[in-house]
Amino acid sequence: MSEEELETPPFPSSDHSPVESILYVSLPDDMDRDIEGFRIDPTIPLPVEPPPGVDGKDLNALSWEMIVAAMLKIFAYQPEHPHADYFRRFIRVVQPQIVQELTETGILKARNGNLDLAEEIFRSLVNLSPEQESSFVNLALLFEQRADTAKNGGDQESAENYLHNAMTAYRRGSKYHPESLNLHFSAGHFFMQQNNIPKAKEHFSKYLATSVEGGDPEKRRQIEKLLRELNSKAQDDILFAEAFDFIKMGQEEMGISRVEEFLQRNPEIWNAWFLLGWGLRRTARYREAAEALEKSLSLHKDNPDTYNELSICYLELEEYPKARRSLEAALRLEPENTKVISNLGILALKQEDFSQAKGFFKTVLDIDPDDPIAAEYLDKLEQST
Repeated sequence: MSEEELETPPFPSSDHSPVESILYVSLPDDMDRDIEGFRIDPTIPLPVEPPPGVDGKDLNALSWEMIVAAMLKIFAYQPEHPHADYFRRFIRVVQPQIVQELTETGILKARNGNLDLAEEIFRSLVNLSPEQESSFVNLALLFEQRADTAKNGGDQESAENYLHNAMTAYRRGSKYHPESLNLHFSAGHFFMQQNNIPKAKEHFSKYLATSVEGGDPEKRRQIEKLLRELNSKAQDDILFAEAFDFIKMGQEEMGISRVEEFLQRNPEIWNAWFLLGWGLRRTARYREAAEALEKSLSLHKDNPDTYNELSICYLELEEYPKARRSLEAALRLEPENTKVISNLGILALKQEDFSQAKGFFKTVLDIDPDDPIAAEYLDKLEQST
């Protein structure tokens, strides 16, 4: 990829406030000299963030380390600085081992929970040395860690922002290092966790294509397995969607066939059993429908629609105590569910308890005055009594 296609700076920052405390000092004209091939330019002021008690204007009180520290902060929070390239060359001459040392420090800080400092270090490294693929990976993983911490603390907004930053780090890293095995491996897992199946497959496929003659054999086997599972999941998602659409459009037998095929590979998916029960109930196969809905409830007990569908089956099977138990369970989950209350009214009618039936239908109309079913039943009851 040409330099023109690369996004610059490698990882911009939206927060410039951390560099507001940085001072700039001018070197004397006689400082114009070479340091190992790097020529110091006295016309370019050098940034410095002196520690408390140190006069930033006193050149004798400053050190190269203070200047480098300020430059690193600029790379973290103001990488578009007009003298960024000059600072980059300056750092590499003054501290040639800086990338390795900072990488080790950043990883240690992240492990110890000092996430603010770890983020600053990895931001610096990405912009200071974008040719290092590990800098992008470490920054993305740090954002993932920060997202988990924020989510566990109940701060969903911050968690989403960190996930967005992680995605950006992977995307930009992929442009700088399109053949990085580590980047594609980590990015694939990240997007899989975010349920972005197309992007996960894209990165995993690039890993396999790039690692044909190298890479970790165990990782290749792992990714090949994941890709098979993702492809199967994509096919299953299509099956499930088709089953729902067929049943909804009145082609129940087609829908039942699709969902049964889905359940052969995914027998623990509760809403697939619900879908099967719904389709069977609509074809008047009430006993089979009830069994499917009971299976759904054994996997997930907190869906009022499942209890309501099950109650309809038991009403048709004239198993009224079971129908009542199902409706009461649904009502505990959603006390103002008008479908459930209407079915309680229908159950009361079947048991010839007309007074109770009226009460249920009036309750429905209190909640939803425009409910046509409750209005119709109540009108018939009042005409007949």
